[in-house]
Amino acid sequence: MDNSKVQEIIEKEVWTMAKAVKDKIDDEIHTLDRLDLDDIDVFREHRLQQTKKMSEKRSRWIARKV
Repeated sequence: MDNSKVQEIIEKEVWTMAKAVKDKIDDEIHTLDRLDLDDIDVFREHRLQQTKKMSEKRSRWIARKV
């Protein structure tokens, strides 16, 4: 197989992968565009709960080290 054929195959694969990534990003943007305030509140509450859990875990680790 000559170099030009190999290069052509590689370019085709790169374009295919780039299109797949672009499509995935476009889907994510579309999903974010459809969010309303209730959705954002749910995300905020979930993040707050995660932060509280991490803080509790950190406090337990600090208490064990003392």
